[in-house]
Amino acid sequence: AAESILIKDQDYNHRLDLNQLMSSCQKNGSQATTLYQSIKPINKMVSLEKTFESQSNRSKKMKKRFLGFTSNSMSSGLREILKFSTKLSYLSVIVLTAGGIQDDIVKCLGSTYLSSFDSNSRSNSHKSGSICIENLFVPNENY
Repeated sequence: AAESILIKDQDYNHRLDLNQLMSSCQKNGSQATTLYQSIKPINKMVSLEKTFESQSNRSKKMKKRFLGFTSNSMSSGLREILKFSTKLSYLSVIVLTAGGIQDDIVKCLGSTYLSSFDSNSRSNSHKSGSICIENLFVPNENY
């Protein structure tokens, strides 16, 4: 996996501007990586602004927000964004599948690497002792 990009979660405990947030998506996997790859054309269309307010202002204005998702969202690279959104009370209730919890635990047990969606990558992952989850290689020992 020499040419593979190491998956790395962003630490959202530090203040990020929107550009830093979007750049962090490159190494998160699946939808987050796809989002990162789409940033350049979006930047041409829209002027980006800083979006984070202080937590006290946000809580006063917030209404009940529910979020439901399947296991692939935990493997999608959106895990840290979901964690951060919950920590800062952007979300009131989260409903997820047991597979979402499993994927989250597996990701925490060891390194995960960025792959691609093509069939060659998927067949090569099994030969190299990895499991393919969307566009991620997860070493068998993580399970």
